Amino acid sequence: MATEELKQDAARYLMQTYTRQPLSIVRGRGTKVYDLEGREYLDFVGGIAVNILGHGHPDLVHAIQHQAAQLIHTSNLYYTEPQVKLGQMLVEHSFADKVFFCNGGAEANEAAIKLARRYSHDKYGAERFEIITMKNSFHGRTMATLTATGQDKVQKGYEPLLPGFSYVAFNNVEELERVVTDKTAAILGRDFPKLLGQMRQWFDWAHLYVWQALIMLDALIVWLLWIRMLPPPPPDAAPA
Repeated sequence: MATEELKQDAARYLMQTYTRQPLSIVRGRGTKVYDLEGREYLDFVGGIAVNILGHGHPDLVHAIQHQAAQLIHTSNLYYTEPQVKLGQMLVEHSFADKVFFCNGGAEANEAAIKLARRYSHDKYGAERFEIITMKNSFHGRTMATLTATGQDKVQKGYEPLLPGFSYVAFNNVEELERVVTDKTAAILGRDFPKLLGQMRQWFDWAHLYVWQALIMLDALIVWLLWIRMLPPPPPDAAPA
């Protein structure tokens, strides 16, 4: 089957929810992938950063084959040793006290939004439920994460959206300061490399002025680890 024929079948049978690149990838080895016509490409996408081990690594292939032959899936109705052992490893090598496993980014963000609201509800009362996110962000395609996404073009046609969300521009601490109120439960951010110059300033400010609010970072665990290693801010710290 040629790529053009595959594209036509995809248009006929699949929901058109994504704009795809005009490539039909059929196999990979290491950092390289190959299309239906045999052309070779370097894979800089890595499955949107979830395939960091590359394609066809023999150790990974062996591990998947071994697990597939032993046990495929049991759900969370039962205990499984690999799940508990992985959770233990993550906790012991990070800032975390507990681990929540989920299927993807949207589910992770849904859980973070629910956790933030439940924590604020139980600790501060039902009126503290608002969440601040960034303009031009992207947090998922479920209703809650769609609402959290600060893009009108993504939200258009799905109104009414969930209440309790507001949006500020990246790199604008002054705007964030104006939006935070005693109803703010959490601040949800993503693409924090854009904030390199102000990241410490943000968290110093959050520590001093919205210490009751949760700071939630979408997708970038490395930044969570980096922030956790920061020393506490000085008593007189304030955003410039």
